[in-house]
Amino acid sequence: MITWDKICKPKAKGGLGLRKLEAVNEAFQCKLEWRILTNEPSLWVRAMQDKRLCKTSLLDYTSKGAESIVWRNVLRCRQLLRQGIWWKLGKGDKILFWLENHTLLEILSLHVDAISHPYAKVIEFITPLKRWDLYEPNQVIRNSTIIQQIR
Repeated sequence: MITWDKICKPKAKGGLGLRKLEAVNEAFQCKLEWRILTNEPSLWVRAMQDKRLCKTSLLDYTSKGAESIVWRNVLRCRQLLRQGIWWKLGKGDKILFWLENHTLLEILSLHVDAISHPYAKVIEFITPLKRWDLYEPNQVIRNSTIIQQIR
């Protein structure tokens, strides 16, 4: 019996080299999301921002119930897109050090009460020479094990 998984294997491994439709669909949904996140100058992006987002970020948007199938699929793929997003820090004055997506608090299994300044910006942890200030976290969190994990 020939399974779909065998057909989708690369030709070099005995398959036909076809792509799985689910993966292709997810890639296209992520491409639509990326267009929204980067404010691509297109009619579709403007329509989605005006109709659906109403001055909120795509990553922070909460579903309102009755929405189109395309929009529901875009929303469903947000987690996949989040996995591939990297921040461009710039000056670091707009990004929260502890509380952005995939938060440092979650990674370190910390509660927000464990730090004294949860709304610190990334810029507060960068030296004038544009290097990480590895000693600044000592001022915000007193647990040496966690400081070592951050370093």
